[in-house]
Amino acid sequence: KGTTVGAITLGNGANYSGSSRRMLGSTNGDFIPYTITAGTPSGTAGLGKTTALYLPISGSIANADFVNVSADAYADTVSVTIAP
Repeated sequence: KGTTVGAITLGNGANYSGSSRRMLGSTNGDFIPYTITAGTPSGTAGLGKTTALYLPISGSIANADFVNVSADAYADTVSVTIAP
């Protein structure tokens, strides 16, 4: 209670390789690299367990990275750590 948000860290994701986050196709095994960034959270001062914290997260995929992969449902799982 009464904590201020400190560092916000985005994990590499379940399909990370080299220096790239990648989404994995659910049936074809293809990968699509992507980038994500966390914005500045709002409501960061004096947080308690019932106070909302809004953290904007945005992502992008370059056209060159997906035009040559098969159609499929692509996904990845990334952990977000919010430290006081």
